[in-house]
Amino acid sequence: MGWNRKVLRVNLTAGTCTEEALNMQWADEYLGSRGLATKYLVSEIDPRVDPLSPDNKMIMATGPLTGTMASTGGRYTVVTKGPLTGAIACSNSGGFFGAEMKFAGWDMVIFEGKSAKPVWLYIENDKAELRDASGLWGRSCWETEEKIKEQLQDPLVRISSIGVSGENQVLYSCIVNDLHRAAGRSGVGAVMGSKNLKAVAIRGTKGVSGIKDFGAFLKATNDAKKVLADNAVTGQGLPKYGTQVLMNVINEIGALPTRNHRDVQFEDASKISAEAMHEKRASDGKTHLVTNAACFGCTIACGRISEIDKTHFTVRGGRPRGAAVRQPDLQRAGHGPDLLRRHRRCGDGALRAGDPYRREDRHGGALRLGRGAGEDGRDDRARRGFRQGARPGQQAPVRKVRPPRAVDEREGAGIPRLRLARHPGHGPGLRHLQPRRLPPARL
Repeated sequence: MGWNRKVLRVNLTAGTCTEEALNMQWADEYLGSRGLATKYLVSEIDPRVDPLSPDNKMIMATGPLTGTMASTGGRYTVVTKGPLTGAIACSNSGGFFGAEMKFAGWDMVIFEGKSAKPVWLYIENDKAELRDASGLWGRSCWETEEKIKEQLQDPLVRISSIGVSGENQVLYSCIVNDLHRAAGRSGVGAVMGSKNLKAVAIRGTKGVSGIKDFGAFLKATNDAKKVLADNAVTGQGLPKYGTQVLMNVINEIGALPTRNHRDVQFEDASKISAEAMHEKRASDGKTHLVTNAACFGCTIACGRISEIDKTHFTVRGGRPRGAAVRQPDLQRAGHGPDLLRRHRRCGDGALRAGDPYRREDRHGGALRLGRGAGEDGRDDRARRGFRQGARPGQQAPVRKVRPPRAVDEREGAGIPRLRLARHPGHGPGLRHLQPRRLPPARL
């Protein structure tokens, strides 16, 4: 497959970047970025290590299909010991960052130690160096990406960074790449912040090598793309509406977290659904949704580019996880602009839009629902770490909590699910249970 057979090891304590050979036996035995990076992680760290200590390691890894013409071949994975659960964290993201890493000639980047001051890593093909990030520290992901591109004078460089939430080691903070794609599971942004690593910028021009039988690979990828195109979900629903097309479906089966998980259905879900994003708004006769967008090489193109109106600002995104948790919490109908604006604010600060607002904040103050635009202060407080689940400045002990999901998991849900606490997110730990009852659905 498309392996470059090279690993970049970055020792942040020593400030060094060294090249080493990829363990091809492990690459064959542990398929994909998740399996291979996990093997590296468990082989190199003590399982009892503090996730936010210099002894923990963080790995950014590509897979054998990353950067190739395979659909969804633009993804990369961040693997570390997660601060949210104390177990192996695996967080996946799309966009173009993963493909760029492969184009630069690297399969994986391993970060170890902790820098004495904020730094960012710049990779240009075989060249890798750490640079001072003191001027970037305290900035949002969008500002960071803009400043790095301006400094490098290269608009095509691909950047992955943390925001203020990662710097403050909020336990569910993200690593954001390409402005609006996020490795958003298990608090990997907090680990990156604990190492004083602000960003990774990559420019690659080498392309992908290592495919043994290109003709057979071309046929297999074309056949797979036809399957995706012929499927009603990947060929019609997702390209037209994006993943937010699930909003009404999840609501009808009684699994939509509403009012901070107090309810499982939202009475006005149809007004903030993917279909509603296609409807013209009364203010100027335009739709919130502008167009769809694809990650590298993907034929599904489930990303959305949305625009509120000219008196606000343009935002990218609007995915169901943020929408499912944010908008029902607003507790009133007709707030598509609020949904898009607040989703953007969380993404800008590298904070998961689907994460909870607890009944009380760290200082005991009640967090009220239904405030709409007046809730911006809560978003900002979360990014700075004033939230249960945060660890600002390594002070005050924090109870580890798992963020709620965009699908409610209680008994009332149509397909109740049990997720082991050590596995937040998708994948292992997910168990489907036979529902005792189904809630009434408005079909």
